[in-house]
Amino acid sequence: MILKGTRGFLYSVAFFGCCGFVLVRYHTHFYIPTTADPSRLESVMGKPLEKVDLDYKRNIHFSVKTRAKNYRTRLSLLLLTWFQAVNKDQLFIVSDNPTKEVHFVQAVRNAGYNLIPTDCKDSHRPVDLCCKTGKECGLYYEELENRKDQKERYDWFCHFDDDVYVNVKQLSNLLQKYDPSQPYYIGRWPRELHPDGPDYFQASSKELQNVKRLNYSIHSVRYQYATGSSRCMSHGMMMEVAEFFNYTTKYCQVALLSDDVSQGFVIEVVLGHELTSVDEIHGQFEDISKASVDEILKYVSISYRRRPGINHLINHISIPSNFSDDVPRFMAYHCLLYPQVSWCHTSD
Repeated sequence: MILKGTRGFLYSVAFFGCCGFVLVRYHTHFYIPTTADPSRLESVMGKPLEKVDLDYKRNIHFSVKTRAKNYRTRLSLLLLTWFQAVNKDQLFIVSDNPTKEVHFVQAVRNAGYNLIPTDCKDSHRPVDLCCKTGKECGLYYEELENRKDQKERYDWFCHFDDDVYVNVKQLSNLLQKYDPSQPYYIGRWPRELHPDGPDYFQASSKELQNVKRLNYSIHSVRYQYATGSSRCMSHGMMMEVAEFFNYTTKYCQVALLSDDVSQGFVIEVVLGHELTSVDEIHGQFEDISKASVDEILKYVSISYRRRPGINHLINHISIPSNFSDDVPRFMAYHCLLYPQVSWCHTSD
């Protein structure tokens, strides 16, 4: 129970610490348009947005959760980098507060991206995180309705936070190993958060009583979850969890936990499936600073976090970068994967 009680605190330190540093470090640098028209998005940080053509199976619904306060920092960095390796119609960016940064939102939409402000509140309270995740999943089900032909449907729903860089080709290669018609829940169990504990959570009596109160079955009292920054569910799994995740926070009402932990709880405790944990998926909690170039080329995702108490990023890759604003090394990683990008051969 001590293990379980500490997880909310650890999440808060990681999320708020990370956000705080990036805002201080990048506030004046990201999103600098090259034209006088603020409704047009042609560059970020003075660098052109260059599409990267990849040969991969385009059956993935990419969902990115962000905040209005991160548009000119984290989101701008993603627009410059890995978003350029994804077809715009595959990418759905879910945010909050439609009254903020309206010019930025319009510019991104005019550039063809699906940026969706919602009425979810801008906080890291479980209920507000669950609100955004419910909206994210709801968009997947909407797309199913729009893509009646099975050949055109998205076989995978993949969620990423806005502090994550996705190696799109490696993600595609990973998902091709699994049958999307079967219920797969793929991510990484955050063992680094619980180094002295078992590789699972034990459902509390309160949580189990709530499951029974809502007339659901209990398949297991132990469960894992995929850390919130990166996780994928197959079409088969999305069909099973629709009752809990389709434009609703019902899954959090069942589990009484934060959004990512609640998803794992519902999938394993209530539905009886298991997490497929993949070591190549990395979030902010794994220290990948000593990974070799050969290793990071095989990663599905990378991230970073701020060391609590000081303005210093940790847990990011440690390759050289030509760019002064590239503290998390996303730009350097992008250039390592796609050296044909023109701005990769410049420096600042």
